Amino acid sequence: MRGIVADFMSTEVVTASKDTTLVELAELLLSTRVRRVPVTRDGKLIGVISRRDIIFAGNIRQRLLGELPLYAAVP
Repeated sequence: MRGIVADFMSTEVVTASKDTTLVELAELLLSTRVRRVPVTRDGKLIGVISRRDIIFAGNIRQRLLGELPLYAAVP
């Protein structure tokens, strides 16, 4: 493998804010076909989220919902 980072990097970076919903992010990932999205606040990188992170979050949510008892809320 030869070359430099510039030979392989993306120049049109797609970013999300920390307030972007998972649905909006999923739509962004599907429409742009990127696998990871930098998360920014005030133009600074604060994290990265991937397709795998969203799938994992969905799986955890489904498991938790499946394990919760279906009781009425107690005041």
